[in-house]
Amino acid sequence: MNNDNNGILKAKVGKNESKLLTKIEEYYEGFYLLFYLILKDPLDNFWWECISITIQYSQILVLVVNDTVS
Repeated sequence: MNNDNNGILKAKVGKNESKLLTKIEEYYEGFYLLFYLILKDPLDNFWWECISITIQYSQILVLVVNDTVS
């Protein structure tokens, strides 16, 4: 057996996580937490979503009707 290969076999390999991977994992954890909170009380969240959509459509209507709104 060749002695040059023994150094390769004894090499320790470590796991280095990049900062980008860490940020992506934090983003996914926040995303899963958001879905958990939405599914925790779906009926209450449904009504808040209806109110939010109504307000958004009213803002679009005001933008279309009134020229001074920008």
